[in-house]
Amino acid sequence: MCKWADYLLNIVWIPYGQSIRSVMFSSDIATHVKQSCQRKNHLFPRQESLYQESSKLGQRSLNGQNVRHCLPEISKLEDAQLNERRTQTLLSAALRRESALEKELTKLEDQIDQQNSLLDVSRDATDENLNLRLQLDELKLEHTRLAAFEKLGICSICVESFDDSEKKMSALSVCGHMLCSTCASKGNTCPHCRIEFSASDVLHLFPS
Repeated sequence: MCKWADYLLNIVWIPYGQSIRSVMFSSDIATHVKQSCQRKNHLFPRQESLYQESSKLGQRSLNGQNVRHCLPEISKLEDAQLNERRTQTLLSAALRRESALEKELTKLEDQIDQQNSLLDVSRDATDENLNLRLQLDELKLEHTRLAAFEKLGICSICVESFDDSEKKMSALSVCGHMLCSTCASKGNTCPHCRIEFSASDVLHLFPS
């Protein structure tokens, strides 16, 4: 259309029988048409730019709506990740505590074993001391009893008085215990301490 306006402006002639006023009117129309075309050509890029901006805004709005739509899911994922990190932290702390407790338990078990060993040794020593004390008491008692029999001149086995024939006072050289010759000839172990002896170990004594 603008080309036609230029054409109308460049070709200004007065046809036969047409007035100058008509020609001037035609020229005004051509000028108006050209100005309209120029305004439209100036507005077209602006409209295109506005359309592009509108498209961008629409896309942004759509993206914003998508983001708002995904916000609950994103929040759930963030909460799940946070809970997982907390769980891992608690699990690591629990494993460290368990390891420390196991070490402490092993240490205590070793100490208990050592104490039990000492107690066993002490108990054994106590039992041995007790046995030795009992044996000593028995020996003391036996010695007292034998001393009494010897003082009375009586054999501690058959409880008969010593004499110069079959009941001679005799002593065993291996242990020192005294008995009559008759009782000494009946066995080969001392009736008092169970020590073995032979006939050569029997010493015949004179009665006091």
